[in-house]
Parts: sequence; C-alpha cells; structure tokens
Amino acid sequence: LECPIYPECIDIVLGYQKCSQYCESGYLIGSGGMEQDDGCLNYNDWNVLVDMINEFDSFRGLLPINIVDEMHWKIDLQSEHRLFELSMHNIYPKLEGELPISIGGLDSLQYLDLSNNNIYGSIPNEIGNLTVLERIKLSYNNLDSEIPKEIVNLPLLKNLDLFGNQLSGNIPDFNEGLLLEEIKLYDNNLSGAIPASVSSLFNLRQLNLNKNNLSGTIPNDIFLLENLFILKLAFNDFSGEISSQICNIDRVYLDGNNLNGSLPECICNMNYFSITNNQICGDYPSCIDIGIQVCDP
Repeated sequence: LECPIYPECIDIVLGYQKCSQYCESGYLIGSGGMEQDDGCLNYNDWNVLVDMINEFDSFRGLLPINIVDEMHWKIDLQSEHRLFELSMHNIYPKLEGELPISIGGLDSLQYLDLSNNNIYGSIPNEIGNLTVLERIKLSYNNLDSEIPKEIVNLPLLKNLDLFGNQLSGNIPDFNEGLLLEEIKLYDNNLSGAIPASVSSLFNLRQLNLNKNNLSGTIPNDIFLLENLFILKLAFNDFSGEISSQICNIDRVYLDGNNLNGSLPECICNMNYFSITNNQICGDYPSCIDIGIQVCDP
C-alpha cells in the first residue's frame, strides 16, 4: 500500500516507504502525521544522490534509499526530510568516479565521509556551499589538483581529513573565526609554505602535514596556539632553526626535513619530540636521541 497512514510509534520499524502519489522523490519516512507531504524525502537532496549514483559506475541502477540509511535524514522547518549525514567509506564495491558539482546542493549536510574509495579528479568548489558541514573525510582516494579555499573556510567545519590523495599546490589561506580542530593533509603532494593565517585557528588541536613537499620556515605563531596538542611536519623540506616556543606543544614530529641549529632544553618536558634526518649540528639536550643528522665536516 502506497502512502500509508500509521502511528508515529512505529516510524523506525517501517523506515522508507514508497509514496509516489504525494512525494516528488517518490519516498518518505513517515512521521505518523496526516498531512499528505509529511515525511517526504527532500527532492533536491534525492537528485544529488541520483547524480552521484550515475557518476559512480558500481552503483548505477540503484536508488538513494539503497545507499543511504534512513537514520541519516532529518526534518527541517519545512517538514521535509533533509540529508544530514552521508557516510560511504570502506564500502564494496568502492566508489569510482568524480564528485559531481551538484554535491554542493546538500546544504543540510553536517557529516561527509567518502574515504577509502577510488574517487578521482578535483574537489568541487561547490562543497563550499555546505555551510553547516562539521566533518569532511575524503582521505585515501585519488583526488588531485589543488585544495579549494572554499573547503578550508567552511564556517562550522571542525575536522578536515584529505590525507592519502594526490593533492598539489599551496595550502589555502584560512579566514579568521573558523572552528577547525583537526587538519590532516598528510601523504599528498602539497608544496609552498605553511600559510601564516594558520595562527588564527585558535581551536586547532592537531595539524598533520607529514609527507608532502612543503618548504620554508615553520611559522613561530603556530607554537602559540594554546589548544595545539599534536604537530606533525615530518618528511617535508622545512628549513631554519627551532624556536624554544615549540615546547608549548605536547607532541611534535619533525623528522626528514632541513632544520638546523641547536635544540632548546625545554624539549625534555615534552611528551614526544622527534627530529631525525635533519641538520641539527649544534647543541642539544642529553634527554633526546636526535638520530642521524647531516652535518658539514
């Protein structure tokens, strides 16, 4: 029976229901109400998911209800069910294709996880339209090109995971007032310097830029971020001396760079500090094993 009326106490049991008579999307998750459009899945969100299905060969022929759990929709003020979470990581068969620009239409999305797939091409600038997004995970794909400035400046974003791709170019500048807590861009092909604007990320707890082609000196203002707990800059091309302010951070990874000079005594108070394979040829405290260093004779 299409478009059934049923008490709200059994919503979860029923899940998706076909309702092409009243719903543009053809499906609802009823809320037990008597209104004919009550619980219809948002038609715009539905069409974006259809675009994604058509882009990824392994999912062609399916419907959005086949790839998205009913618990990932919520009712907005217009009594339509909007998609607030899209999680398709570690799935089989893997997603293979490019992200459609229509993904920017999922503007109620708070959580996006498409990690561990075979998604290639660039990250659409239109993701910048997802202004309530709090977490984005696109790690371990085959994404290339540059990181759009729109994605790093989403106003409510807390976690940015783009590691394990082939992203290149500079890290975009950050706007002031962002809520970012974790930035993980390691294992890419990023180049250039760390933008000075990272010092405005007052909520930042972890910054992981390991295994890129980044260069220049490490901005001292990073060491003044009060909430920064983990700093990973290993296996890049950073140069210059180590400031004593680095001791403000609990765990620091600097192996495989071109850092030089001496090390401050205060690193003995840190929980973890590694700096092998650099050019530390000056004084350093006895509490640390600096491993192999490249020093001129």
